Amino acid sequence: MLKTFSSFIFAALLSQGFFLGANGEATKKFAPGMYKIVNPESLTWVRGLPGPGQHGPWMSPITMAWDMSSIYQTWEVSAFEEGYKIQNYGSKMFAFSRSHEVDNLVLGFSDGFTKWYIEPTGGSEYRIHYPNRDLVWTVNYDDNFPDTVSLKPFEGGEDQIFRFDKL
Repeated sequence: MLKTFSSFIFAALLSQGFFLGANGEATKKFAPGMYKIVNPESLTWVRGLPGPGQHGPWMSPITMAWDMSSIYQTWEVSAFEEGYKIQNYGSKMFAFSRSHEVDNLVLGFSDGFTKWYIEPTGGSEYRIHYPNRDLVWTVNYDDNFPDTVSLKPFEGGEDQIFRFDKL
């Protein structure tokens, strides 16, 4: 009876995406869907504005914004291979990196995408990781222009943590 019950519990947890991570702690696989992505430290929202005009391809920096009402702050996260594609709902551009170099800006791009890993950091917060590199999305604070997002080595700072608010 106990074996049957524990098999049932294991199957139920597995069906919900729970598994044991490398550190032995129970983690939950990230669920694809529509999200607002916020940096909890600055309380700003990830935004992907469209390119100018109607003819692409377009590429523009992903920025952070204070207001959260724009369709340009809505993101569709979809599974791709063992990672995720992140596409802006308003501009239709994908989160993209031209290379895997430190300080490379994360861009919105109309004609291509980068595969990303979305890894839990605890609670409902995550880091967005460039595959096979120690580089994660990091908010770049700028007093004169909108804050941007670039790739930097993971240091565990609050500027590297994001919350995905499901819509």
